[in-house]
Amino acid sequence: FDGSTDGFVLTGGEALPMASPGLKLTNQIRDPALRSPKGLALDGAKGNLVIVRLTRTKAGGAWDGTLFYSTANHPEAAGFRAVAYLGGNPPLNQVTTLAYDMTALAEGGGDWTSSLIDQIRLDTDDDIGGSFIVHQIAVVQKP
Repeated sequence: FDGSTDGFVLTGGEALPMASPGLKLTNQIRDPALRSPKGLALDGAKGNLVIVRLTRTKAGGAWDGTLFYSTANHPEAAGFRAVAYLGGNPPLNQVTTLAYDMTALAEGGGDWTSSLIDQIRLDTDDDIGGSFIVHQIAVVQKP
């Protein structure tokens, strides 16, 4: 995120580009969700690792951190989600790297790896008042 939201929107809050690289999120309702633009057309077999680098600048309730996704065959839903295997609950004011292994979903089996991914969604804190700087969201192939 370098001076732009790159099409990402925060449902339930505000997402603003920063002067230095990053996307500032301010959660204004419970269970806010950061969504990528639709139409990503990511090959889930090749992009099977999602990496999120962020800094939690203010806590707003319990950390969620769930990553949801949608395809042409299904919308985002609890049955298609991942939890970070690296990064967990980000401490305040420290850059944290979250890693989501999309070959080992919390729910959804092998759906990600056999699909074209249309959109991704990241849930941050569960409550009002949390703020974050998202430095990067990358979808890559596991080494």
